[in-house]
Amino acid sequence: LSIGSTVTITAWIRKDTTGVFGAIVAKRGSTTTNYQLLVRNTNVLSFYQGSSIINDTTALSANTWYHIAVVATSGSTKFYINGELSSSQSGSTITTSSDDLYIGQVSGVSYWDGYMDEIAIYDRALNLTEIENIVDNKIYVEPAALWLLENDVTDSVGTNDGTNNGVTFSTSVKPY
Repeated sequence: LSIGSTVTITAWIRKDTTGVFGAIVAKRGSTTTNYQLLVRNTNVLSFYQGSSIINDTTALSANTWYHIAVVATSGSTKFYINGELSSSQSGSTITTSSDDLYIGQVSGVSYWDGYMDEIAIYDRALNLTEIENIVDNKIYVEPAALWLLENDVTDSVGTNDGTNNGVTFSTSVKPY
């Protein structure tokens, strides 16, 4: 999955515990990082762009579903929680690479502890209306990749199918 200098990542997430790092999505090689979206041990969303890390300001609770979105453009990062802008901050530019994309981990570390659903990655900046449409109506308009995580790791819109490395799927715990 090759994304240029603008990316939007959306997902439904639910952490089982607080106070620990948990990777949501990471584009990272052995020596370089293009971007990482994670929940820090301080329970806030963080987005790592190349050489800088940008932290949101809203603390997330355990055992609560959240729809999260991060919109990163050249020099700007916006965090959205449940369809509302949480914070907007300056940040560095994302670089393109052929490194692997990880969901629920960062190259073998910072494993996600909880649930995830409907992870979408866009090669453009979504606006507030588009994010609200995902939250309220599950409408995804032209994502570069979309993993619905319905018992598999298949990309529903492209050819970015994943490899299941021990994920357990659950249909009884859903965010909506």
